[in-house]
Amino acid sequence: MYLAGALINGAEGLHVAGKELLQRHLADRDTSTPQDVLDTRVKVQRFLEIIQGKEALAEEAWLSMQKRLVDAKEISILERGVTRVTNWILGPAEMMLNGQQEVGFDVISAEELRQEHETLELQCRVGSATSRNGDCHSQPNGVSRASV
Repeated sequence: MYLAGALINGAEGLHVAGKELLQRHLADRDTSTPQDVLDTRVKVQRFLEIIQGKEALAEEAWLSMQKRLVDAKEISILERGVTRVTNWILGPAEMMLNGQQEVGFDVISAEELRQEHETLELQCRVGSATSRNGDCHSQPNGVSRASV
C-alpha cells in the first residue's frame, strides 16, 4: 500500500509541478518568444496530459486491486466456514445422529425428544453465529458430542 501511495503522490507532484512550469511560461508570453520555447510548451502540455491520464489509470487500478483483495478475503473466509461445517456434518454430526436411536413410544416422550432436538439446533445456530465455528459443543441433555 505504501508503494502505491508513493507512486500516486509522486505522479500528482510531477503533474502539479509541470502545470506550474507551463503556467509560468505562458504568463511570460511575448512576441519575442523563440519558436523552440513555444514548441517545448506544447510538448510539456502534451506530457502533462499523458501524466494525468496515467495517474488516473494508476488510481483506478489501485482501487480495483483493493476491491479484489477484499473480495478474495471474504471468499476465503466463506470457503473455510463451508469446509468446517461440511467436515462437522460428515464427522461428528453423523456420529451423533447414528448414536441417537431413541424413538418416542408415546406422544409425551416423542414431544420431549422433539424439544431436545430443537434445543440442540438452537445451541448450534447460536454457537455458530457467535463463534463462527459451525460447531455445537454439547447436546441438550449435557452429553458432549465427543462421547456420542
